[in-house]
Amino acid sequence: MADRRPHPKNNPDIHGNEGLIRSFVVRLHDCELALRSIRENTASDSPNQHVLFTGPRGAGKTMLVRRIAAEVQRDAELSQHWYPIVFAEESDQVGSAGELWLEALFHLANRTEDPRWLRAYEDLRTESNDETLRDRALAQLLDFADEQGKRFLMVIENLNGLLSEQIPDGADWDLRHTFQNERRIMLLGTATTRLEFVQRIDRAWYEMVSRYELEPLELGDCAALWRSVTGNSPCPSRIRSVQILTGGNPRLLAILASFSAKRSFRELMDQLVDLIDDRTEYFRSRLLGLPPLERKVFGALLDHWDAATAREIARLTRLDINRSSALLNRLVHRGVVSVVEEKPRRKLYQATERLFNIYYLLRRHGTTCARVSGIVDFMIFFYEGDSLGEAVAYFANKALALPKQRRTNDYLQPSAWELQNKTPEPTPPQHLLAADRPTELDRESFEADRLVTALTELDGVGRMDPVDALLKELRSLAESNRDNTEIALKRAQGLYHALTGFGRAGEMDRVGGLLEEFRAVAEAHVKNIEIALVRAVGLLSVSEWGPADRNSNYALEAVRICRPIALERPEEGLPILVISLSRLAKALGMTGSHSEARETLSEMFQQVERLLEVPEIDPALLALALDALIEAVAAGHTARAIEVVTNSSRAGTFEPFIIGSRIFLGEKPRVAQEILEVGKDVAERIHRIEEIRDG
Repeated sequence: MADRRPHPKNNPDIHGNEGLIRSFVVRLHDCELALRSIRENTASDSPNQHVLFTGPRGAGKTMLVRRIAAEVQRDAELSQHWYPIVFAEESDQVGSAGELWLEALFHLANRTEDPRWLRAYEDLRTESNDETLRDRALAQLLDFADEQGKRFLMVIENLNGLLSEQIPDGADWDLRHTFQNERRIMLLGTATTRLEFVQRIDRAWYEMVSRYELEPLELGDCAALWRSVTGNSPCPSRIRSVQILTGGNPRLLAILASFSAKRSFRELMDQLVDLIDDRTEYFRSRLLGLPPLERKVFGALLDHWDAATAREIARLTRLDINRSSALLNRLVHRGVVSVVEEKPRRKLYQATERLFNIYYLLRRHGTTCARVSGIVDFMIFFYEGDSLGEAVAYFANKALALPKQRRTNDYLQPSAWELQNKTPEPTPPQHLLAADRPTELDRESFEADRLVTALTELDGVGRMDPVDALLKELRSLAESNRDNTEIALKRAQGLYHALTGFGRAGEMDRVGGLLEEFRAVAEAHVKNIEIALVRAVGLLSVSEWGPADRNSNYALEAVRICRPIALERPEEGLPILVISLSRLAKALGMTGSHSEARETLSEMFQQVERLLEVPEIDPALLALALDALIEAVAAGHTARAIEVVTNSSRAGTFEPFIIGSRIFLGEKPRVAQEILEVGKDVAERIHRIEEIRDG
């Protein structure tokens, strides 16, 4: 059984080197870059090339450098030449060059547990002259290196604070001299920001280090880290949403993964507030650790959420623009704010940790924060999965709640075989295997499974094709008893989609004709709305296959089913009607009926306007409206689609759609990073649909 000990989020040393190596699943390329530099230093007689990793808090810097140190200890060749000394994440007691080497001696004594080095450390602690302390502490370290026949790999974190705030001016040149000339010491450091003194030619550390920026995790790395934390492989849509919420920050992603290990995607989004509450101390300590004026500016930036200029923050804080700009730059130096765009005389700033921004908005505005709840709702139905499949699952659950006597002749499984296979997760098992259904329906309505099995056995072995016999059997069943029409319809649909999977296009035409006959009879037997809507969704799935004229007939039939339901129960009928009209308009356009297609599309937009004003709609059904709007944008109706959404009461929820449509048009909107990233995904989906239509 795999070791499922908690993934270290803040202290990578908690499980020792073995646990560190096991849980290190991202930043592999960065690790190899540093190891390559160490190997090159091993073989070279030139001064060491030192390595510095920069990135915001939570980017994985500590985990990375400790993993590198662990590999140096584990590697047979490297361990012969190098002895890692790993400093704590914060070196608060270091205030001079001498105290830096004293701190190194402290960690050496701790690691070796040798009384000799502990005594050396204790003797030097009381030395008041820093030059003497520097020389004696460094000499002790080099004595150890010579005795071991090894060189030191000094792992020192948060160099930005250490070198710019703790160590006085002038001491940095002293340290440069040692690191540049003493080949027995190599520096492996981290910093939360790009260090100005590394880039400026007049500063001591200029060209002293090879600097590597830790970028936000890509989608594949996010998935790898999720698997490491939870033991489960996430679906791409879930991991993309998590990447957006965390900004690809490994620490925040690990927090989110730990919180949601046994939750569905929808539960995770719905319980985001609980996650925020669970991590309140972590976020709150980050905020309270700032000086008051910086905290005020940071709070204004968090509350604004969108990327902002210094002028905008000055207006929100009632500060002078120069003061606002200076305070923002201080926050950038601390790593809590990032510059996301830089142009002459203008910078755009945003909070570095994206989940921190959501925390602040929810804590300040409560759970009623419209933009946060809007983006969360949108992500649920945009990333949840197949919208038609979700609709089937929704109505299937409702149908299961019907009294048995109302299900006897009307109960239908999802109408399309293809749809069943696309959505095994959301479709309730009872919907497919309900034990309390009448015996005859349980026996007959699932003959589609038998047909698929038969076709699988017959395919490619030269036996007689069973299609004609099966069609005759189904027609006889339908004609013998009108109440059996539903059963015959389901079996015919199963056969139709089985044939689709085996590429038997000619036989599909014959089965398709039989389906139309059966539907006409079956429609007269519908006694409840849920089953009618399940059928309508099934028709829409079927309308994605085959010739355009047949697709338009299927979509038209779905429209006819949904129109009266949309009047009686708009929260359920309108979403299906909207997507039915969208599919019908598309099919009519493909058959050359352009005038009818335009009229149908106009009706669709009218129904979308109605739909967006309905108070309570399940996200699974609201996703169908989004599908229809995306189809409309891909077909060239962007302005109308944006207008309909912008003028609705759900404009906040659909903001990512508006942003995505604008990106599709070539614009570069300035909004919160989360909304922008989801908008990019919307634009990408529009492009894919456009390519399919044009193809």
